[in-house]
Amino acid sequence: MSFTNLWKRHRWGTRRPADGSRRSGRAQSTKLRLECLEDRSLLSILTPTTFLDNNTTFTPAPGNTTTPTLRDAVIQANFDGGGDIIKLRAGTYNLTIPNTAGQENASATGDLDITAPVTIQGAGPATVINQTQVDRVLQVLTSGNVTLQNLVIQGGRAVDEGVSGDTPGSTPAAGGGIFNSGGANLTLTGVTVRNNSAIGGNGTAAGADGQPAVGGGVYSLGGTLTLINCAINNNTATGGNGGYGTGVTNAGKGGQAQGGGLFAVNTTVTLGQSSGVTLDNFLGNRAVAGKGGLGGTGPTAAGGPGGSAIGGGLLLDGGSLSLGNNFVLLTVQGNSATGGAGGHGGTGANDSPGGGGDGSGGGIYAINSATVTLTALTGALVTGNRAVGGAGGAGGLVTGAGTGGEADGGGINAESSTLVVRGGSLVGNQADGGPGGAASGSQSGGTGGPGKGGGLWSDGGSLSLNSVAVVANRAVGGSGANAVATGTAGAGGNANGGGVYNSGTTSTLTNVVLTGNVAQGGSGGAGIAGGNGVMGGSAYGAGLDVTSIALSGGAVTGNWAIGGSGGAGGSGITPGRGGPGGYAFGGALASLGGGTVSLSGGAVIDANAATAGSGGAGGKATGTTGAGNGNAGGPGGMGGFGFGGALYLDGATATISLPAMAGNVAQGGSGGAGGRGSNAIGNGTGGRGGTGGGGGGGQGGAVFDTDFGTVTLDSSPLLGNTARGGNGGWGGLGGLGLRLGALGAGGSSNDGHGGGACVEPTAVLNLNSTLVTGNFAGGGLLGIGHPNGTFGAGSGGGVYSAGATLNQSGSTTIAGNSPNNTTP
Repeated sequence: MSFTNLWKRHRWGTRRPADGSRRSGRAQSTKLRLECLEDRSLLSILTPTTFLDNNTTFTPAPGNTTTPTLRDAVIQANFDGGGDIIKLRAGTYNLTIPNTAGQENASATGDLDITAPVTIQGAGPATVINQTQVDRVLQVLTSGNVTLQNLVIQGGRAVDEGVSGDTPGSTPAAGGGIFNSGGANLTLTGVTVRNNSAIGGNGTAAGADGQPAVGGGVYSLGGTLTLINCAINNNTATGGNGGYGTGVTNAGKGGQAQGGGLFAVNTTVTLGQSSGVTLDNFLGNRAVAGKGGLGGTGPTAAGGPGGSAIGGGLLLDGGSLSLGNNFVLLTVQGNSATGGAGGHGGTGANDSPGGGGDGSGGGIYAINSATVTLTALTGALVTGNRAVGGAGGAGGLVTGAGTGGEADGGGINAESSTLVVRGGSLVGNQADGGPGGAASGSQSGGTGGPGKGGGLWSDGGSLSLNSVAVVANRAVGGSGANAVATGTAGAGGNANGGGVYNSGTTSTLTNVVLTGNVAQGGSGGAGIAGGNGVMGGSAYGAGLDVTSIALSGGAVTGNWAIGGSGGAGGSGITPGRGGPGGYAFGGALASLGGGTVSLSGGAVIDANAATAGSGGAGGKATGTTGAGNGNAGGPGGMGGFGFGGALYLDGATATISLPAMAGNVAQGGSGGAGGRGSNAIGNGTGGRGGTGGGGGGGQGGAVFDTDFGTVTLDSSPLLGNTARGGNGGWGGLGGLGLRLGALGAGGSSNDGHGGGACVEPTAVLNLNSTLVTGNFAGGGLLGIGHPNGTFGAGSGGGVYSAGATLNQSGSTTIAGNSPNNTTP
C-alpha cells in the first residue's frame, strides 16, 4: 500500500501558498516530514503455501498476501508494482505449466516473468526452483532492483529470445536459467544456477543457418549484476546445426554458442561484496557451437562452416567485470568453448566444405572494449578450462577439405578489451586447434587449426598481469588430415603461446611466474600410396608469444615449445617421402613482428626448451621389379629447426637485464627413418631400405635474433645453455629375398650454432658487462645405415654471429664455452 493514501487521510496543515512563501508552525513541519515518505511503498510479504504449480485461476488483488503457489506470488508481486518480498520454504518448486502458445511474458505459463522490483528469499540450497517444461526459469523484464537469495535455479531450457509471441527455435535462444532482459539491477546472493541450457534451433530449411544460443545459465542485457557467494555450474549454450545444401543452395552455418555459464552485455558485473570473504564459482559450463550443414549435389553445393563458440564459463560483451573487495575467492574451472564442425562438401561444381568453427575463451571471454579487473589478495583460480576448434569438413569431389577451427585462450580470452589480473593463477588450461577435414578423392586433406594462448589470449586491447602464476597450460595445433586416393595430406596446425599469447599491444607483466607451459604444433598428415607426408605445425613461445612486452621480476622456467612431427610417406611401388618436422621458436618467449622487449627486475629465465619436430618416416615399398627384386623404401623426412631455447626475437628491439639465463636448450628435430624395402620373389633381391632424413639445426641456446633486430644484454649472464643439431634418421631395413636387401643410408645430423646466443646477418648484439660461459653448441648424432650419415658440427659455443654486429663493452667476458667462444 502506498503512503500517498495514508498522507491524504492524515495530513495536517495546508498546501503551500501560490506565492511560494513558507508557512510557519507545527502544521508545516509535520507536512514536510510526511512528504519525505510519499514515494515509498509498504512491503508485502508473500509466502506460498504449496510447492505445486497448478493454480491457473489466481487473481491478484490490492493488499493481498495470500498466494498458494510461487507462480501466484510472482503474479501478485508484479501486480503490486514493486517492493514485495517472496519468502520460500525449503523444498522443490517445480514449474509444470507448459508454454504451449508461444512465448508470453505475464508469468501465466512456462517461466516466471518478473515485471516489477522484487526480492525472492529461499531457505538455502534446499530451496530449489526447478523448471520441468521447455522454457527458462526466470525472465526479468523490469529495470528496477531484483534480488534472489539463498536458493537454486535449475532445469531451464531456453529456446527463444524472450519476446512475446516468439515461436520456439525460430529466434536466438537466450538465458536458460535467468534472462535479465529489462536491464535490471540484479543481485544474487547465495544462489546456485545449475543444469540450465540455451538451445538454438537447427536450420530446418535448405541452406538455413542454425540459431545462436546465448547465456546457458544467465543472460543479462544492461543494468548491473552482482554475484555474492554464488555458483554458476554445469550450464550449456548449444548453437543449432546449419541446414543442408541443395543443388541451388549452399548449406547453412552452424549457430554460435556464447556464454555457457553467463553472458553479460553492457552490464556492470561485480563478483563478491564490499567487505568480508566471499566465494563465487563458475564450474563445468559449456558453450558448444552448431555444426555446418552438409553440402548438396547440384552446382551450388558448398558445406556450411561450423559455428563459433566463445566464453565457456562467462562472457563479457562490453561493460565491466570486477571483484568486490580484496578477499573474493573466484574459481573458474572445467569450462569449455567448442567450435562446431564444418559441413562436408557436396558433389557439384561448387562443393567446398565448411571450415571448423573457432573456440575462444574456455573460461572467460571479453570483447568489445570490455574491462575485466581481477585484483584481489586471494585472486582468481582459472584452471582446467578448454577452448577447442571444430573439425574441418570433409572435401568434395572438386575442392579440398576444410581447415580446422582456431582455438584462442583456453583459460581467458580478451579481444579488444582491457584485462588486468593481480594475484591468482591460470593452471592447466588448454587451447586445441581443430583437426583438418578428411580428404576426399583426388582432393587434399585439411590443415589443422592453430591453438593460441593455452592460459590466456589477448589481442587489440591492454594486458597487465601482476603476481600471477601461469602454470602447465598448453596450446596445441590441430593435426593435418591424411591423404586418400590421389590427393595430398594436410599440414599440422601451429601453436602459439602455451602460457600467454598477446598480439599487437604491449604486455605488462610484473612478478609473474610462467612454468611448465607447452606450445605444441600439430602433426602433419600422412601421404597416400606413393605420396609424400606433410610438414608438422610449428610452435612459438611456450611461455609467452607476444609482439611487445615489459616483464619485471618473476620467472619464466621449464616451458617447452615442440614442433609437430611430419607425416609419414605413403607406401607404394615408389613410396613417398616423410614430411618435415615443424619448427620450434622460443622456449620461454617468442616476439614476432619487430616489437619492443624489456626484461628486467630480477626475472629468472631458466631451463626452457625449443625442440623441433621429427621428420616423418619414409613410406614402405611394395611390389617388385620385373626380375623379382624388391623396391626401395621411401626416404625419411627432415627434422625441423629449433630457434632460441629461451628467447626468439624476430627483428625485435630488446633490452635484457637479468640475473642470468641458464640451462636453456634449442634442439633440432631428428630426421625420419627410411622406409622398409619390399620383399623379393623367387631368386630376387630384397629392396633397399630408404635413406634416413637429415636432422634439423639447433640455433641460439638462450637467445636467437633474426635479421635487423637489436638485442642488448646488460649485466645478463648466459650460463650453461645449449644449441644442438638434430640426429640423422636411421636408414630403412632392406626387404627379404634370396639376398637380403641393403640397409638404407643413414641420415646426416645437423649443426648447432650459438650455445649462448645466435644472431643472424644484419642483426646487432650488444653485450654490456655480461658473462657468457659454460654454454655448448654441438651437432646431433649420425643416422645408422649403409653407409652411416655424417655428424653435425658445433659452432660458437658462446656466441654465433656470422655476418652480424657484435659489440662488447664494460666487463663483458666470453670464455669457457665449447667448442669455441665466438664464431665471427
